[in-house]
Amino acid sequence: MDWAYPSTDAGDRLGGIGTIAERLVQDTSDRHLMGTRFTYDFREMLRATREIEASVATGGDLWVGFQNAGKMELEASRYARITKAGTKVVAFGTGDPNLPGTVALRWVTLEPSTDRVENQWFLVTTDPEPIAFVSWEVSDPDMFGKGGISAPEKQFVGFVTDEHRVIESLIEHLAAVAGPMATR
Repeated sequence: MDWAYPSTDAGDRLGGIGTIAERLVQDTSDRHLMGTRFTYDFREMLRATREIEASVATGGDLWVGFQNAGKMELEASRYARITKAGTKVVAFGTGDPNLPGTVALRWVTLEPSTDRVENQWFLVTTDPEPIAFVSWEVSDPDMFGKGGISAPEKQFVGFVTDEHRVIESLIEHLAAVAGPMATR
């Protein structure tokens, strides 16, 4: 699966989610994308994020995108609790976060990109239940990764899915970006 968010000629960044949906249909051979819900609502996205974080609070693996180190630092206390519970976390973003020793996760430093999924806001796990939340920020590229999700100039498009083929494809992609799985 090509996880890059497509460029659009007319500048309609929201419309690119249709191309992602088409790729998912082709990749899964499921024209209905059962178990997948698309959303433009940042509140629904935040709820999905918190539900996934709560579900992995007893162990398992979590792949999570923060866009940048500063956003990871804002969530340090939450991720200290998650990793203390035994969850193995691989986190992605630009920069190098200044994290307390209580946050035992693997940070994957990325080059800036507004289109690659690994540079976006996402959470993916297979344990205790397979689920993924994936969101692309489609705001003006100069605003990418800056400010909070509820700022008026921010726009996101994404989906939540429990479709195992989508989750497996996403984890395979993220594992290739992360390289060998070593906990810091």
